[in-house]
Amino acid sequence: MAVVQKSLQPRSGPGLGSGGLAPTNTLVVSLPGITRAYVFLQKSIESEREVSEVWWTISAWVTLVDPLAPDTSLNKVNLAPSLLDIAPLGAGLMLVAGAFWIGLPEAKEISFKFSTAADEPQGDAQAFGVGDTTPHNHFGLFSAPFGHPRHFERLVDPLPTDPKVLEQLELDGRIPPASRAQRPRGR
Repeated sequence: MAVVQKSLQPRSGPGLGSGGLAPTNTLVVSLPGITRAYVFLQKSIESEREVSEVWWTISAWVTLVDPLAPDTSLNKVNLAPSLLDIAPLGAGLMLVAGAFWIGLPEAKEISFKFSTAADEPQGDAQAFGVGDTTPHNHFGLFSAPFGHPRHFERLVDPLPTDPKVLEQLELDGRIPPASRAQRPRGR
């Protein structure tokens, strides 16, 4: 087992880093026959608070040892969901996600792409990845805690369209909160 580390860079402007190039913010966990990888996030050392206020978005893909079909270059497979929201960190270092590959076809690495909204720069946050080759029956990208039941909110049907009614239903625990992508951005 090896731990891989990646320093995550803040975005300045519309997705651009210093020098006009977009930061890669990609963590690659390489291991022959890899079947899973876990992601730990460490909040920015620039933050003076104990917790982070930054929402991260993670996507993950597997790089296969050989192309999926002969005479093609199809060797990268995205894991569903294509984007996973990670809530602000409640501690300095947290296990936040796991990516699972079925093992067939054989993979050589699992990669994670991290991003934040342009109005939420996060300076010098760290991502850590740990992979292994133990067989399992899972596939996809999951936020932590994976495999543990969460409280199932009661659903309201039909869903009202009045924002004030929706907000009150959310506060009452009758509908789950909107995902990060569905929430309006604050300025």
